[in-house]
Amino acid sequence: TEVLQLASVASQCMREVSVGMETIDIRSPLAENTSQGGKIVISGASKMHVTFNQKCILPGTVIVSSSEDLSENRYSQTSSSTGTQIWTKHTVPGNTIYYNVKLDDESKSTVMFSRLSFSVVGIQTGRFDTG
Repeated sequence: TEVLQLASVASQCMREVSVGMETIDIRSPLAENTSQGGKIVISGASKMHVTFNQKCILPGTVIVSSSEDLSENRYSQTSSSTGTQIWTKHTVPGNTIYYNVKLDDESKSTVMFSRLSFSVVGIQTGRFDTG
């Protein structure tokens, strides 16, 4: 029973620790293209928290995934130039995320100063933070 008590106390001290952060800022027009993508790697992360800047609106679709072909642990959200979009937070397992932002074809000529900004924080779980 002492081992169980020790394990219980130890697990209470373990928590998520941030191991890095990167911010992506995309502005319209997307260099004559309607799509832009990339990859973010944060070494040592066991998962990535993706948080969107609520003040930025880019009419189109954002896809975040843990695989290069954007099929695994896929998160997709669409926004329009009309109305208010509430961007939700998302968590992707692993230390790498791939993203693709596709501007709506109809909005490309009418949206001059649109912007999308999101932050990715790498998290390591089950770690003792001795502070």
